[in-house]
Amino acid sequence: MGLIREAISPPNSTSPVPFNSHKLRAFSIITFNYDLCADFAFHFGSIPVRYCLDVSEDEDALPLLKLHGSLNWGTCSVCGKVVPWFLSNFFEGRYWDLAGLSNVTLRLSSMSREFKHCPSGGVSGPYVVPPTWNKAQYHEYLEPVWRGASAELADAENIFICGYSLPDTDNFFTYLYALGTIGQVRLKRLWVFNPDAEVETRFQELLGQGASSRFMFFPKRFDEMFYEVRPVFGLTAN
Repeated sequence: MGLIREAISPPNSTSPVPFNSHKLRAFSIITFNYDLCADFAFHFGSIPVRYCLDVSEDEDALPLLKLHGSLNWGTCSVCGKVVPWFLSNFFEGRYWDLAGLSNVTLRLSSMSREFKHCPSGGVSGPYVVPPTWNKAQYHEYLEPVWRGASAELADAENIFICGYSLPDTDNFFTYLYALGTIGQVRLKRLWVFNPDAEVETRFQELLGQGASSRFMFFPKRFDEMFYEVRPVFGLTAN
């Protein structure tokens, strides 16, 4: 979140707002995680997100594409749509004093009582996809998210992959990558960060000849990634 916040903010700005919404469109996050760590960080960093579900969302917000669903998504009992309970709505009327706390618990058990999509019905959740290869049964509800991820990959000049080991059983990602990298935009970088050196071989086997020359593997953890990535966005490495 901090890297994106810094990249979209005016020079020498110390305020969380305003930021350059045009610059924000240059970023997107694609994740298989259904936890709320990223959602929480962007909310408190004053960066709006959109999940690209088939609902009305802010087009100027950062695409946060959660391919396995999310703990703050639920199913409307009236229209049957998968809908998000944005953290901005969850925190309405709630105040957290985080001073001195090393961890907090975000309880969404009140979703069915507080969150309404259609006025006459409630929302049950969470909506998450189990880690199985065949995700066809979830296609109807998550198609907009997966389609959005494919479009973001097709338009990407830089792809940074961190914390994903490309297991042999995950053919879904292979198909998504194949669909998403047939766009007209010329890929400049495909960088993978993972402390497991065996992951490098798996990604090399995945990539076509066109992308292999732009591939770099870094045997580093998530927190070590930003030193390498920051200069790509014109930020000092620190």
